[in-house]
Amino acid sequence: MKSGFIILLAILWLGIVMAVLKWQQSSMLIEFDPELQLLSDLASLEQELLPYHAQHRLTTIHITADDCICDFTSRQHRHSVAQLAEQQGFHNVFINLAESGTESIATVLPALPAVAVFENGELTYFGPYSSGIYCSAGNGLVEPWLTRETDSAAFSMPDTVIPYDAEGCYCRPTK
Repeated sequence: MKSGFIILLAILWLGIVMAVLKWQQSSMLIEFDPELQLLSDLASLEQELLPYHAQHRLTTIHITADDCICDFTSRQHRHSVAQLAEQQGFHNVFINLAESGTESIATVLPALPAVAVFENGELTYFGPYSSGIYCSAGNGLVEPWLTRETDSAAFSMPDTVIPYDAEGCYCRPTK
């Protein structure tokens, strides 16, 4: 009888732990730009990022913040994206919003971590590295923008791609 009670207690404890973990994960899973802020602020964002890409034909700008738990969970994926960008001839720029002088950038960002891809001065992609709770390489969104042929005559360039409705582990920047 006593061992049955202990087993029941262990199962109950495990169930509670699993429920708490599930709740925590679901609270971290949010849309990148649910208010469609970038529809009206895209020109402002491009202006804020201009000093970081103006000197290079191909630039990838990685934007993070120390107080964002999602920066920690996506660290490995962000590193692999930076390596891929470098292999494809992109110049990598890293902006941490905890550093002084970046306050104005935070005002135009809907979520973090974020990455911007500029080609010949034009913003071609702005958004999250990936979707999903762990923001891992398996759910990558930016990689296709780094590996495509940008000089191909067959490639038709749409306007800037922003995956507004991507769901993942994102933080709202402190504004």
